[in-house]
Amino acid sequence: MMNVTSNMSKDDLSRIRIAIDTGKAYTKFCYRDKEGNDVCDKFVSAIGLVSKNPMQATDNKVFRCDLLKDPYYIDIPELCDITTTSDNEKNGTGLSVSDNNHDREIVTLGACLSIVKVMKKHGVNRACVYVAIGAPITEYEKIRKERNAYFNSILPTDRWVECRYEGRIYQFIVKRSVVCPETVAAFVYNTGNDKGNMLLVDIGGNNIQYVCSTNGVINFDRAKTFTAKGGVNTFARRIRMLMEQNQIEPVGTVVEITEWLANPKSIPGKYGNNWKERFKELVDAEKKTYFSQITGILDTVTGNFREEMLRGYKVCYTGGGSVLFKSEIKVSGGITFEGNEYANVLGFYKMLS
Repeated sequence: MMNVTSNMSKDDLSRIRIAIDTGKAYTKFCYRDKEGNDVCDKFVSAIGLVSKNPMQATDNKVFRCDLLKDPYYIDIPELCDITTTSDNEKNGTGLSVSDNNHDREIVTLGACLSIVKVMKKHGVNRACVYVAIGAPITEYEKIRKERNAYFNSILPTDRWVECRYEGRIYQFIVKRSVVCPETVAAFVYNTGNDKGNMLLVDIGGNNIQYVCSTNGVINFDRAKTFTAKGGVNTFARRIRMLMEQNQIEPVGTVVEITEWLANPKSIPGKYGNNWKERFKELVDAEKKTYFSQITGILDTVTGNFREEMLRGYKVCYTGGGSVLFKSEIKVSGGITFEGNEYANVLGFYKMLS
């Protein structure tokens, strides 16, 4: 591969600018198309090793990346499931160091597949890419001191990466990298400095981040900016357990349930209307319970933001989970940020530009 590309300068290559938000449920990315329009897209991040999959692999189904030795299925939700990770299985960068889960692979493959998908859209097989990624806001101060090391733990810079996707070879080299704080990116994209005092709740895949902004300035005090366990994946696992308890058969995988929650039109009709109605009723009831747990931190008596809530801070929601809980947010008097599902990645893209 190096022989093919070593004589090509970055000026000879197509240049692609992309922002990537990798998550355990979805990988989201933002780029500018050939017509100059900003485009956001996403795909299911869950992966499964080809060798462990009961279905026969084909060239078109396998996503190969020379950064990792194993070929994986990716972007094929019906063949995969999400592997959970506990905090003690992670190193200082937030990436997994255990052999029992796929955290690093999900992040790296998600980033590579995002780049390859954009290359395909642009009709190029080789490219020089400028990439922005996110880091958890509660870890950002630590990561900022070693920004390059953090980025290179996900994607290498100044070396060629080769991937195979849908039977074709794609090669890219990262020439500029930016690491942006999650949630703050959504704040920046929505010009949060102009919106007054607010509490921003970012409902993600595995975590919920709470951020406090006073007079347009974010408070990085750990008591006012912190991460709590939860999110869409936790809710999906809860629904799966309740389906088993309520004998709503068949029970979907966590990935399937995540897809049904994200897109109600994808709920299969082949099991009959009674099954669909029972599933929807269970989800609607549990959403109210789960959302009350999310907003318990905002309680004016016992919550973390008692003083702010009593002073009339508005509560804004962002992240994919804010789409899932949009009815509950409306009832509670909260508001959602513009482009809430993609607000973080749009913020990354704005910072990259």
